[in-house]
Amino acid sequence: MALLSVTQPSSSIPNPQVNNSCVSGMATCFSTSTHSSHPTHISPWIIDTGATDHMICCTFLFISIIATISYQVKLPNGQDVPITHIGVIRLSEHLVFTHALCVPSFNFNLLSAK
Repeated sequence: MALLSVTQPSSSIPNPQVNNSCVSGMATCFSTSTHSSHPTHISPWIIDTGATDHMICCTFLFISIIATISYQVKLPNGQDVPITHIGVIRLSEHLVFTHALCVPSFNFNLLSAK
């Protein structure tokens, strides 16, 4: 599982410049977060090679809801968590994912890299 970003902008803390290309043994990472009409909510995106589906934590990230459901998904730790919706998400103009699952108990979003 590769974490894309867990940082949140802050005007009171200076932002140090980091040169990731000089860090030995580390690949360059991409940073992203979702910004919505809800200004207090920023959800990190995680690329997960083990995830079978794309999963989001908030329904407002959907551009279209396909179905409202009441299913559960089993996590790698064996825990079952509820799925409430299936829908379409758009990360950019040309990057659209269909059949994404909404898992409200998550504090992040997963992109399946399978």
